[in-house]
Amino acid sequence: MTAYAEVIGDSAGRSQCALIQSYWLHKCGLRREYRVRFVAAGDWRGGSIKLKDYFARGRDDAHWLGCNVRASLMHVAAALVDRKDAIAERLGLVDLVVKDSGSLLGWNSAAWAFMRPVMSYLERIPSRAALVIGSGCAARTIAHALAGIGFRLEICSRTIERATSLVEELGQKNGHRASTFGERDGRRGGFGLLVNASPLGSGGLPSPADMLASLAQGAVVCDIVFDPVETQLLKSAVQLGFVTINGLELIIGRAAISFEALFGVRAPRAFDAQLESLLVQ
Repeated sequence: MTAYAEVIGDSAGRSQCALIQSYWLHKCGLRREYRVRFVAAGDWRGGSIKLKDYFARGRDDAHWLGCNVRASLMHVAAALVDRKDAIAERLGLVDLVVKDSGSLLGWNSAAWAFMRPVMSYLERIPSRAALVIGSGCAARTIAHALAGIGFRLEICSRTIERATSLVEELGQKNGHRASTFGERDGRRGGFGLLVNASPLGSGGLPSPADMLASLAQGAVVCDIVFDPVETQLLKSAVQLGFVTINGLELIIGRAAISFEALFGVRAPRAFDAQLESLLVQ
C-alpha cells in the first residue's frame, strides 16, 4: 500500500490544500497519495468517522503520514495530539498533524506561513505597530504570531466586544487596543503593517482600503483574501507605494510547510506560477 496523507474536515467543499499537495507530489515524482477525508468532531454523522477514532486508526496505520485539519476541527485536534508547537499550544488550534514514531505532533502551520513573508520585510517595516482587521480564527492566529515578536497591535472588528476579547487574550498591558470599523476614522496612524484577516473585500463585501490612511510610509499590507487574488485593498496599496502580500501567497506557503512536514521533501516552488493559475480557475 502507498504511504498517504490527508486533509480532514466535517464539511464538503473544494480543497485548495488537496489540489496543491497532489500537484507537488506529481511534480516531485513521489509515490505518495494525498486524500480528502470527511471526519466529524464528535458524534457519528453522515457516515463520517469521529476525530478521536480517526487519530487512533492513524497511529496504527503504518502508511498514514498525517493530515491537514480544516478550521472546524482545529480546537478538537489540539486536544487530541501528543505534542504541539508553541503557537499551537498558545492558541489551542492545530491545523497540521504529523506522525512521528507513533506520536502525533500538532502544528499551527497558518502562523508559520504568515510569518515567513512578514519576516522577510521585518527590517524595512517602519514601525512595530500593526493594524489587524478581523477577530476570528485567522485574526487570532496572526495577532498572536505578531505579538510574539514584539508588535503592538490594534484589533479592528465589526463589534467592539470581539475586538476587546482578542486584545484581552493578548494582554492589554502590552499596549494592544481594540476598535471597530466605524471608529477608525480619525484614529491614530503610523502603522508599519496592515493585515486584513477578515472576509472584507470578498464575496461582495466592502473593501477595507480606506484604512490604508492609517499606515506609515513604507508599510507592508497583507490580505488573506484570495478570491480575488488582487483585492481592492492590495490594488490601492500598490498605487500608494506599499509592499503587498496576497492571500494566495499565504495559502501556497502554508501548503509548502505541510508538504515538507508530511512527505519529508521540500515543495517544488519553481512551479508556483502554474500552480497559482490552477488555484484561481
